[in-house]
Amino acid sequence: MVKCCFEPRCNTGYALDVKQRKSIGFKNKSLFKAPKNTELLARWHRAIPRKDKMLTEKCYICELHFKENDILFCDETTLNDGTVNKIKRIRPILKAGAVPSIFPNLPFYLTKHTINRKPPLKRSINIDKKMSKPSQACLNTVENSHEEFSFQYLKENLNLLEKPGNKWMFGLTDDEVVLAIWNSDSEKRIVISNNLIVKIFLNGIEILFDCNIINTTLLSMNDTNKLLKYIHSLIACKGITSANNINRSITCKGYVEKRLGQRGPMSSYCFDCRIERKKMADRIRKKVFNPRGKIRNKTQKSAKQLKRKVSRLRNKVIELRRKMNKIKELCASTNEEILIKTIQKLPKNQQEAVKTCFDASKVASSNGRRYTLNWIYECMLIRIKSRKTYEHIRIHNILTLPSVETIRKYLKHTKGVYGFQPSTFTCLKEKSKHININERRGTLLLDEMKVSEQLVFDKETLKVNGFTDLGKYTPLDQKQKKGDHALVLMFQPFRGQWVQAVACFLSRGAANSAVLHQIVIEAIILIEKSGFFVDVVTTDGAAWNRGMWNKFGISENNVSCEHIFDNNRRLWFMSDFPHLIKNLRNSLIKQNETWTPEGGIQIKHWDAVIDEEKLQEYSLKISKLQTEDMHPKFYQKMNVGRAFRFFSEDTAIAMELYKSNNTKLEGCENSISLIKRVHNLIKTMNSRTQNGALRINSPEENCIKEFLVYLIDWESRSKSLGYGFITDNTCYGLKVTLKATLELLSFLCAECDYYFLMTSRLNQDSLERFFGMMRSACGSNDHPDAILFIQMFRLLSTYSLVKPPKGSNVSGGDMINTLLNIKDITNTNERAQRINQELDQILDKGHSEKIEFASYIHDHDYGLPDTSSLILSYLAGYIARKSTRFTKCQRCLLTLKNELTSSRDKLIDMRSKGYLIHPSDCLFVLISTLEKITLQTLISEELNVDTIFSITSHLWTDTASLPFVGCEEHNMDLTKSIVRFFITMRMHFIVRRSNYNETTKKKEKTKCSRKLSKL
Repeated sequence: MVKCCFEPRCNTGYALDVKQRKSIGFKNKSLFKAPKNTELLARWHRAIPRKDKMLTEKCYICELHFKENDILFCDETTLNDGTVNKIKRIRPILKAGAVPSIFPNLPFYLTKHTINRKPPLKRSINIDKKMSKPSQACLNTVENSHEEFSFQYLKENLNLLEKPGNKWMFGLTDDEVVLAIWNSDSEKRIVISNNLIVKIFLNGIEILFDCNIINTTLLSMNDTNKLLKYIHSLIACKGITSANNINRSITCKGYVEKRLGQRGPMSSYCFDCRIERKKMADRIRKKVFNPRGKIRNKTQKSAKQLKRKVSRLRNKVIELRRKMNKIKELCASTNEEILIKTIQKLPKNQQEAVKTCFDASKVASSNGRRYTLNWIYECMLIRIKSRKTYEHIRIHNILTLPSVETIRKYLKHTKGVYGFQPSTFTCLKEKSKHININERRGTLLLDEMKVSEQLVFDKETLKVNGFTDLGKYTPLDQKQKKGDHALVLMFQPFRGQWVQAVACFLSRGAANSAVLHQIVIEAIILIEKSGFFVDVVTTDGAAWNRGMWNKFGISENNVSCEHIFDNNRRLWFMSDFPHLIKNLRNSLIKQNETWTPEGGIQIKHWDAVIDEEKLQEYSLKISKLQTEDMHPKFYQKMNVGRAFRFFSEDTAIAMELYKSNNTKLEGCENSISLIKRVHNLIKTMNSRTQNGALRINSPEENCIKEFLVYLIDWESRSKSLGYGFITDNTCYGLKVTLKATLELLSFLCAECDYYFLMTSRLNQDSLERFFGMMRSACGSNDHPDAILFIQMFRLLSTYSLVKPPKGSNVSGGDMINTLLNIKDITNTNERAQRINQELDQILDKGHSEKIEFASYIHDHDYGLPDTSSLILSYLAGYIARKSTRFTKCQRCLLTLKNELTSSRDKLIDMRSKGYLIHPSDCLFVLISTLEKITLQTLISEELNVDTIFSITSHLWTDTASLPFVGCEEHNMDLTKSIVRFFITMRMHFIVRRSNYNETTKKKEKTKCSRKLSKL
C-alpha cells in the first residue's frame, strides 16, 4: 500500500513527489503513522484541518507538519567523560506527545507558531523612594542613561536614520515603528516594537534570520542603520507565482542568496522556489499537452453530464408515469356513451382499437381482458402477415393485442393437414352469401411444387406426418413412401383481386392422371356447394395433366365437357398461357432455322441484336435482350420474363433499326412478323386492366382468331412439307386454350352479363406467386420440407379465407365466428381414444406380482438389436422425474425411485450434478420391456403413419403382462400414463433418426455425383 501524507494539499509520498525528489537528488520526507492512543489520535485529528475524511490509525503525516524539536533525528548518548555522542537515525521518530502544527500550504492562521518568551523588563529605580532629596547630579545621570537609546528616543529621532533608498518610508504608532518600502505588494517591511524587538517582513511574510546575521534586538541607532542597509540589499524572493497570494517552497527563506552566474528574471527566486516553480511548470505543461489527461478530463466531464442526463430522464419517466396513471384513471372513469360519441368520426377499425384500449385500462391484469370477434379478426391478419410485427406491437403496448397463444387457438380451427378441409368450404359458403352471383365465377388452378422429404410425429393426432397423403385417392404403393411434391388447388374469380387456396395434397412424385381426375371432380363439387361457380380448369402442359384432360374428354375439337355439378353448363379446360409461351420459345431456339407460313426465321437474327447492343456496354439499349434469353441455362428455361422479352415489341423494333447496318439481319422480315404476332397475342391473353381486356368483336378477339388460323395453317403445311415444327404438346395446348378462351368469352357475355374478360385471371400467375411466398416464408431453401409447407399453407390460406369480400357488409368478426362454429367431420380425438383403449386392454391382461430382475437381464435374444442398460436406466430416471405430471401421490412417486445405486446407473452418476434420479427396478423393467417391443416392431415393419398402433399391437401379442408401477390405488393409471409417455417420446426419437439417415444418404449420393462429374 502506498504511504501518503494525510494533510490536504500535501503531496509527500505520492509517486510524482518521489520521482521529482529523486531527480534532483533530495531525500524523501519521513512519514509518521498516526498514534494508536485514542486521546492523542483525537488531538491529531483536531489539529489537522481536514473535514472530508476521518483520521485513523492507518493514516500517515509527514515531517513537514511537525516542529523540529518534536522530531528525534539523532540518538544522544552521554559518555563517562560527560561528552554527548550523537548518532544520526536512519528513520527519525516523534517525541512522545508530539502533535502536527505546521501547515504551509494552508492559510497562515492554521499554523501554530512558537511564541518566543519576551526578554525580562529592565527595572528602573524609584528615586523618590530611595532618596528623599535627590541630588542634581543623580538626576542628570538618570536622564542621560535613558536618552542613550530607547523606543521613545527612536521615535523622536527617526529623521536621523539613514535611508538606503528613496522608496523607504517611516511610520509611527503608539507601540511600533514601521520602516518599509511602500508599494502595491509591500515588498520589504521592518517593524520595531516598543521593546526594541525587530520583525522583518518580505512580501508580507515574516522572515526569521539567524542571530549571527541579524540582531533582532536593537541597541543603538547604528544597529538600526545597519539593519536598514542589510534589508535593503536583500532581494525578496517572489515565490513560486507572482500573484498576490504568493505560494512558496516549504524551505524558502524569503530572500535570494546571491550566487555566481545568476542573472536575469530567475535571480528574483530562491533556489528552492525555483525548483518548485519548474515542477509546477512541468505539471501545467503535462496537463495541457498530455493526451491521457485530456481524455481523462473529457471522460470525467462526459460521465458527469451523462449522470445528470440520466437523473433528468429518470425524473421525467417518473413524471410521465404519474401522468399516465392519472390518464388511466380518467379513462377508466369515462362513460362509455361519451366515448362512443367522441370517436364516431373515426373509421370503424380505429373505433374498435380505441374501444379495446379503453376496455383494457379498466382491467388490472392482462389475463382478464376480453376481445370482440372483429378485433380478434384484425389481430389474426397482423399475426399471419408477420409474427415479429405482432410481438413488437404487443410487447411495447402500441395496441392492446391478445397473446400469440390465443391467436393460435383460433387458427387451430383450420387444420394444417393435407386434403380437403370442411372448415375451408364452410367459410367460403359464408363468404359467398355477401358476393354478387356474377362475381362468384372463376377458375380452378392446380399445380405442383417440389418439397423436401421430412417426417414429424404429431403427438396430438398420434400420426407420423410426411408420408404421401392424397386422401382417399392415395395409391397403395405410395402409402408408406415419403412425399416430395405438394399439389395445390386454388380458386381464382374472374372479377376481384382475391384468390383462395382450397386444398393441398402430398404425393410421391407428380400425381397421376387418375388421381388428378378424382381430386378435380371433388374440388369442383365442394366449391360449387360453397356457392361459387367453377367454369374453367387451368393446368400446365405436363403429361399427367394432359392425361387428366383426356379423362374429361377434352380434345382439339372439344375444348369443354359437361359440367360435373350442373348438366346445363359447360366446363372448359385451359393450359397456362405463360407456360405455353415458354415452351414456344424453347422449341424455336433448339433449331437454328424454323419454317413458318410467312417464310423461314433464323435464331441468328436475335443473336445479331444482342451483338449489336453489346458494342455499347454502358449505353441505353432498345431491346433489353440478353444472351441468357437466347441461350438459357437449365434453370432459366422456364423463366417467364425471358420468354416474353424474346417476343417483345422492342426486339422487333431493334431488328428493323439495325438491319440496314448489320449484314447478319438480312432477311429478318419473317422474324419480325412472328415477333409482332406473338407479342399481340401475349397482350391479349395476359390483360390485367379494363382497357386491354378481351371483348366481343374487339381487336383482341380478332387477334386470337387470326393467330388460331395462323397456327393451324403453320402446323398443317410444315408437317406436309416435312419441315421442323414446335412440339405437338405446345401446339395442342395453344389451340385448346385459344378456342376455350373464345367460347368462355361468348358464354360470359351472353349469359352472365359480362362486358369484358381480363384474361390474366385464366393464368396461373396467382398460384406461382403463392409458391413464391411459400418459398420465402419457409427460409432460404428453395424446397421447404413437407411439414413446414403445410403449416405455412394453413396461415396463408386462412388469411384470404377470413378476410371479408370487398364492398360487402359482412365484418371480419362474422367470418371468425363462422370459423369457430365449424365441427369437422374427422374427430381428432378418435386416435387418442383408440390408443387409450388398446393400452387399457394390455393392462387388463394383468401384471406380474414378482419381478425376476436377474432373469430378465440374462433372457435376451442376441439376434436382435438392443439398447444398452445404461441408457435405459438413464431414460427411466428421466421418466421418473417427469412422472410428477401424471400423479401427485407421494407413494406412487416413491415406487419410481431407488435410493441404492447399481451397476446400470453408471451413466446417471457420471452425468449427474446431484439432481438426477435413480429409477427403481420395477420402472426399469417396464421401460426395458417397452423398448424391446419397440425395436421388434421397427425390425418387422417399416416406419409408417400408424407405427404407434403397431407398437401397441405387439405389446398385446408379444407380452404376457407388464410390470405395474405406483401404489395399489393408482398403479393402473400411472402405468398407463408412463407407457403412453414413453411410446410418444420414442416416436419422436425414431422419426428424428429416420430423417438423419435419409439426409446422410442424400449427402453421400451428392458427394459421389460431384466426384464422378469431375472425372
